[in-house]
Amino acid sequence: SASASASASAESPKARKTVLKPKQLAPSVIGIQQVREELEQAKNAGKLNTEDKSAYMILYDEWKAAKGNKQVKKEKLNGLREIYKRAVYKK
Repeated sequence: SASASASASAESPKARKTVLKPKQLAPSVIGIQQVREELEQAKNAGKLNTEDKSAYMILYDEWKAAKGNKQVKKEKLNGLREIYKRAVYKK
């Protein structure tokens, strides 16, 4: 019973943290999953201009198509980071 309450109390700070809006990640460190989520949210909120929206869609499709090719994936991720930096990221 003591260990059950200890694990419950250890989990509660974690649960509270998720409610807070996470600080934006710098474009240089953001990963593919996070950058995709950020750009998808921006697209759905109408924050991306037409050029950025189509560039995002194309780059993400190309990133997905580049299975196993680290160099191409890296280039596409950098392109996505550029759009994120320009259109979403606020210092």
